[in-house]
Amino acid sequence: MSLDEKINDSLDLIRKIDAEYKKPLILCSFGKDSMALLHLIKSLNLKWNVGFHRFPIPNEKYEFADTIIEEWGLKIYEPPISERSIVTGNGMVDIAAYVSTGSDGYNVLMPNLVESSDHPDHCGKDLLELDINTSNTSFPYDICVTGTKAADVDPVLGNISCPEDIICNKDSADFAHPLRRWSEEDIFSYITKNNVPFQGTRYLWGNGKFVQNVDTSKNPDYLDCCTRCINPENGKQVRCPKTNKMILNHYHGERQHKARNGDIYLA
Repeated sequence: MSLDEKINDSLDLIRKIDAEYKKPLILCSFGKDSMALLHLIKSLNLKWNVGFHRFPIPNEKYEFADTIIEEWGLKIYEPPISERSIVTGNGMVDIAAYVSTGSDGYNVLMPNLVESSDHPDHCGKDLLELDINTSNTSFPYDICVTGTKAADVDPVLGNISCPEDIICNKDSADFAHPLRRWSEEDIFSYITKNNVPFQGTRYLWGNGKFVQNVDTSKNPDYLDCCTRCINPENGKQVRCPKTNKMILNHYHGERQHKARNGDIYLA
């Protein structure tokens, strides 16, 4: 299938969503896939709201997102976080934020990867225990539209489940994946041919596709954060760089989320 055919299929799916759903929400990280999706939707003059979650990290990491929000006139929905937990894999630690999208347990997984260092800017335990939303406010959208591709591989969770164009859920929002059949090369070609803006400090060009910049200082997916006392794979006691004392690892062997197919979606 050519890129032009994939673009037409994606646009047809977006039109179908607009015709059959009352309140679509675009789940957006302002990464390369999200920007391609936003541009497709914008090309149809649709004014869907954008779901965008911010961690309490330096504002310069969100400069690109803030520029696009202002220049494109996007209306942002800040989804309330109902739970946070630890996810580990491939030697990495992730603080996952969950947003309830209905009564039957379907959640959106919105991960921000964290890095350990001897002089971190953030304490992982403090981030993990930020206030969560305890109200019973219902999710106001009937479908979440994501830039997830079937070819995506998450650094922590591995291969991402994206089996259908639209996943229908009984008592929660449905999920749609207009870019499901796209490859990394397709994203690169679409963005470069259509002059779609992308965060140049987050990605580099290489061999016909984008590659992640090893310098993550401007990448909002990464935090300079100590994860010693929240890493379930560490021992029961760890040395805290903030106090230079041995402290308990409160999450030793606990609070590690096991991803389940069908009810967890990456934004």
